[in-house]
Amino acid sequence: MKTQRIQHGVRSLREHGARNAAFYLFCAFIISYFGRLAKRVPLLGAMHFDLVLAVLALLAIVFAPPKTRAPRARNEMDPVAKRLCILLAYI
Repeated sequence: MKTQRIQHGVRSLREHGARNAAFYLFCAFIISYFGRLAKRVPLLGAMHFDLVLAVLALLAIVFAPPKTRAPRARNEMDPVAKRLCILLAYI
């Protein structure tokens, strides 16, 4: 019984679909941006590769289906969404 609970808990942590794609797009953006790939490869710089990756990651995050978790109160925001809104308001 304990093993089944552990397996269920681990299985529920996996992300699928658009959320998984958003994470990998964000990782590719970070590598590209800090590695300055657009400056090293002229073709990537001409097509604004960093900007394209950032927009694709943002779209994948925005259009990702919501996680299935325990129901929340109607007015309560997801903690990550709340922090993102605070960051955007600060900027």
